[in-house]
Amino acid sequence: MNLEGQVQAYADRLGRPIIVFDVDFNVIAFSVHDRDVDHARLAIILAHKGSSRARESIREYRVGHADGPVRIPPMDGGLTRHVAPVRHDGHLVGYVSSTIPEETPDEELAEDDVIRSSRDRIGVTLAAMALGNREDEDRALRLLTALLDGDAEQRTRAADELL
Repeated sequence: MNLEGQVQAYADRLGRPIIVFDVDFNVIAFSVHDRDVDHARLAIILAHKGSSRARESIREYRVGHADGPVRIPPMDGGLTRHVAPVRHDGHLVGYVSSTIPEETPDEELAEDDVIRSSRDRIGVTLAAMALGNREDEDRALRLLTALLDGDAEQRTRAADELL
């Protein structure tokens, strides 16, 4: 199943829309929703980046160090957030965020094995994407180095590869 399918399955299991961020708070994926529009969620999706307030609160509530989801109280009249760390092989690779009604009791937010397993699969996908990005960055650095510091043959090969 592709990332979009994984994210939608996770959201369907939770019963609410989600946004998936990488560790740099870039929006990687989001589920569809059929309820009233959450304007903060929409702004984050359109900006492709978590707001500075969201990043600060996720750090303040130490979500990256948590074993499971963390309830983050509303800020500035917003909604309560439910944010879970996403890991692969014990390494933080992102976050899954959703909004919840403030009065939602903790027992209604309890995770089951399906949700945890689903988040683990999202973690594998995010880790693979991060690895691909690092490989692309390494390749670009190698080619740039060859273009700037290489001999004539290395510059030609690097230019050809870039084209």
